[in-house]
Amino acid sequence: MLHLVTDRPAPVMIDFARSLSDEQFQLINPRDQSLDQILNWVNPEDMIVWDAHTSPDLKLLNALLQATSNVVFVLVRKFSRKRRVGVFVRGRANTILFRKVEDALRSARLISQTRVINLYKPQASEFEETKLDFDRMFLAENVDEVSFIPLPAEGDVWAKVEELVEDLDLAVFGLPSAVPETHFLAKIMQRWSSRAIDADLVFVRSVAPVDTAEYSTAFDLFVRNTYPAGYFDPKALVEVKRNKGISISLVLPTLNEEKTLPGVIEAFIPLQKDLGLLDRILVVDSGSKDTSLEIARSYGLETYVHQRVRPELGGYVGKGEALWKSLFATDEDIVVFMDTDLMNPHSDMIAALLGPLLIRDDILLVKGFFHRGGGAVEKLQAGGGRVTEIAARPLINLFAPNLSFLFQPLAGPTAARRNLLLKIPFYTGYGVEIGMLLATERLYGAKSVAQADIGELVHRNQPVEALTRMSVEVLQAMLDILELRPAREDLLRDNLVYTLLSERRYALLPRTVKQAKRPPAATLLGLL
Repeated sequence: MLHLVTDRPAPVMIDFARSLSDEQFQLINPRDQSLDQILNWVNPEDMIVWDAHTSPDLKLLNALLQATSNVVFVLVRKFSRKRRVGVFVRGRANTILFRKVEDALRSARLISQTRVINLYKPQASEFEETKLDFDRMFLAENVDEVSFIPLPAEGDVWAKVEELVEDLDLAVFGLPSAVPETHFLAKIMQRWSSRAIDADLVFVRSVAPVDTAEYSTAFDLFVRNTYPAGYFDPKALVEVKRNKGISISLVLPTLNEEKTLPGVIEAFIPLQKDLGLLDRILVVDSGSKDTSLEIARSYGLETYVHQRVRPELGGYVGKGEALWKSLFATDEDIVVFMDTDLMNPHSDMIAALLGPLLIRDDILLVKGFFHRGGGAVEKLQAGGGRVTEIAARPLINLFAPNLSFLFQPLAGPTAARRNLLLKIPFYTGYGVEIGMLLATERLYGAKSVAQADIGELVHRNQPVEALTRMSVEVLQAMLDILELRPAREDLLRDNLVYTLLSERRYALLPRTVKQAKRPPAATLLGLL
């Protein structure tokens, strides 16, 4: 049963209420009935929609919360179109009703687009997997912006909430089981009553169960599987790791990285030696001519030359080959791959990549994304590199659209479960990252992939003239794994013509691009 309590039964209000539920509908005028009489009609499983524009009373709201588990408390002065709409998603199981409210507002033609605002506290000391999942489970199709907003680590959240509400025409909030006078929602209700804020308000409370299987579109996955910077405290992750009995290794591929390698090691080695978040750190070298190996050994790290790992399997040139060979040197439950050309490495990068894997059993692969050029980034923006935006992203949108939520699908920082890595092929060149991603999506679906903000990152960029080769290798891997051409032999070969334009030369430079496709390692370890 749905009970609509309003003294202004305008068609738009009735349309809004009817869109919330398919159950039997009851219209009640609060001027004709007392609160006690109304509540006597309400069963705990019923939904009550209370149009409180003349009585935004905290006692009334708490009485409704005690009477039923499904409440929509409406503080709207005028039923007119709201252009700036914000849905504050911290609602746990309120998510289902959030979606219904958003859809009902659109059906009543009160809104067209929505901004989803996910408030979070960085460096949380405890992780509760279910709550974190529910934080980001908001389904909607007509949303044009999603923002992750960090709250102060200490003190009242009111200042941040008020700042955000001032820029809105309508704000939708989730309700706890009871709202004390000190709660920020009580403050915002008081501010609305005194007309200190112009935005209209809708408060939502539900305990409906959430079916995670239905979260499948790129937008759903973006909200549910994106983790902002600072979300995971390394110390708290250590407790999760120990409680679950999970082992973790960090693989650092190197090729002539003597300038940046010391900084990378010094940033990450405390996670093993002091904190215990990492069990092993391995440097897998690809034949460096500089002192990279000597530097790694001076810090006491395990070192491997990938050409000497399982030499009977042969050896190819490329970072992907080093990552594939590392699977024969590791046996930890989770493997982290981190580039070694970083100029500003920090331990939170590793925590960000590991967090989703440690708190959620359904996540198999985590891609890191980062911000270039410095400066705080409050609202997430597309930040892929040149090859991503011009070559990879168009094909992802066409042939693997549920992965289009990823900012930087070609980024190197990656963490994955070992049992996944053993089942997927590795491309030996620049196609390794996109190959891992697409193979995971083909085996387990895009919902098994998450992305984490690892903060600002400064590393060596490829010169423009190298981007063509990089693009070809990326496209080779994509076309092969998406089966957009007939199966090729094990070694993928394509002829390539570079164009060279400079002050002194106009030239065409023919090249052959070689990239091998390594089979799933499990087939060679006798695990399949």
